[in-house]
Amino acid sequence: MRWAFKLAYIGHRFHGFQRQPDLQTVEGDILEVLLSKEIIDDPRQSGFQSASRTDRNVSALGNVSAFDSPVDGRKIIATLNASLTDIWFYAYTRVSSRFSPRKAEERWYRYHFPGELPIEELEDTAGLFEGRHDFRIFCKGRTTGICDVREVRLTRLGDRTILDIRADRFLWNMVRRVAGCLQMVANGELEQHEVEGALGGNPISIRLVPPEYLWLMDVSYAFPFQPFPTIKVRETILKSIEEKKHQVRFLSELLQRMGEPRRSRGAIRPESGLKRRR
Repeated sequence: MRWAFKLAYIGHRFHGFQRQPDLQTVEGDILEVLLSKEIIDDPRQSGFQSASRTDRNVSALGNVSAFDSPVDGRKIIATLNASLTDIWFYAYTRVSSRFSPRKAEERWYRYHFPGELPIEELEDTAGLFEGRHDFRIFCKGRTTGICDVREVRLTRLGDRTILDIRADRFLWNMVRRVAGCLQMVANGELEQHEVEGALGGNPISIRLVPPEYLWLMDVSYAFPFQPFPTIKVRETILKSIEEKKHQVRFLSELLQRMGEPRRSRGAIRPESGLKRRR
């Protein structure tokens, strides 16, 4: 039997998704459990694949992994969630023996700008990315990169600006460079016609924004997944939320006690002080 699973994980806990020697990765932790619990015998023989191999510090709410196993899908989810930390499996479906999660209908990423951008002024520039374009300028080490971008949308959420982008596929670092491009236009570092030129293949320097603010929201197929939430996972997540709220309250109280910083005349600058040893 071949199963496909929806999974989520916190990116900054891992050195990316893909297995790497001597480093903790999402894929590495998952395979360790699957092998130790005898859910699969061998990653290659079981056809283990995932929809997206996200970079270090990139989080996911809806990545998809698939593999062959005689074990029931619900039991697999329960076993994985009982053994993994900061990785959660929450939905499953039975798929055909030829199914590859890489062949998705659509992928959806979200970037959280840690500040406000002029959304109205950027709407025309954001619209340039929609449609079928060659994004090789927005990717590293590619001579061609045709992608069909279905939607690019900017919205405001509190003091943050959210970029949602949906496409049939994405190239390496493409979303972070599109986000960087919009940020540069907002700051007056790029003109709209330069963005049009880049989509036409003209090389420009584009900022690569930090990965910590990027989420893989979902990967879609022509079939639905069956949700399978467990009480233990829900309790773990709620406990983690409460712990994070407590940390925020503590740090907010600390900031209030510290007050606004003021530099005194006798303050030592960071670059001064003890001399370096030679």
